[in-house]
Amino acid sequence: MPPPETNPQRSLSDDSVGRVIADTQSPRTRESLGRDLASLGVSYGDRLIVHTSVRSLGWVNGGAIAYIQALMDAVSTTGTIVMPTQSGDYSDPGSWRHPPVPPEWVDAVKRTMPAFDPAVTPTWRMGVTPELFRTMPGVVRSNHPSGSFAAWGTNAAEIVADHGVQRIGEESPAARLYDLDGKVLLVGVGHDRNTSFHLAEYRAASTVYVEELMPLVVDGEVEWTEITEIEFMDDDSLLSLGKAFEAKNAVATGRMGSAECRLFGMRSCVDFAVDWLERK
Repeated sequence: MPPPETNPQRSLSDDSVGRVIADTQSPRTRESLGRDLASLGVSYGDRLIVHTSVRSLGWVNGGAIAYIQALMDAVSTTGTIVMPTQSGDYSDPGSWRHPPVPPEWVDAVKRTMPAFDPAVTPTWRMGVTPELFRTMPGVVRSNHPSGSFAAWGTNAAEIVADHGVQRIGEESPAARLYDLDGKVLLVGVGHDRNTSFHLAEYRAASTVYVEELMPLVVDGEVEWTEITEIEFMDDDSLLSLGKAFEAKNAVATGRMGSAECRLFGMRSCVDFAVDWLERK
């Protein structure tokens, strides 16, 4: 059998892979990414919530698989890796905007929406890394139809258990990771992808609340239920908050492959954000 013609960086088109290769001085590997994580300050036993642009790493031999394995190696089985694995399409179709569905479809979509299954339901618009991570051996996922998290490692089951109806509130994996003094790792992305800031929104007295419909699963069937959620900050506000946070707090910076990375304590991040939001 002849060798396959497809480059293993499967998430990108042929032209995109070519550009990534051209911009990469040497192949990134599980081992080289692990060394970069150690240089950044990641160590055995760390509990990390990770947000990633895998393309920003440069060309990686093994792609997202090697990257995730490097993360696991860096914290070891004594640590924990957490990633958001949201399924934003498990929401009220009447509120969809990108793109919307015809109004006459809404009732039919709600009536026929499959029940969320943590083992089966894919992520939506989260990128290749969280989607792959949720399927890997030893990874467990919280039971939230649209705002789930997946975790691997020593505290994984504890972190994802009993996820409440609010996506990132006090009964969420994010709150459990805060309690465990976790850290935030941003790999090739900015604070507009920093989920921990959203936990701060739930805690800030200035937060605006809204009512929305959620497709909760009751006895294996979808039951559309009105819940109270927050009105999340937009990306520009998150970036402004991130800039203010970095100006006054310890943030380790470095590179993992070609990607610019930031590593910092989740508690300092959330606590700062609560104060910042209440002062606005």
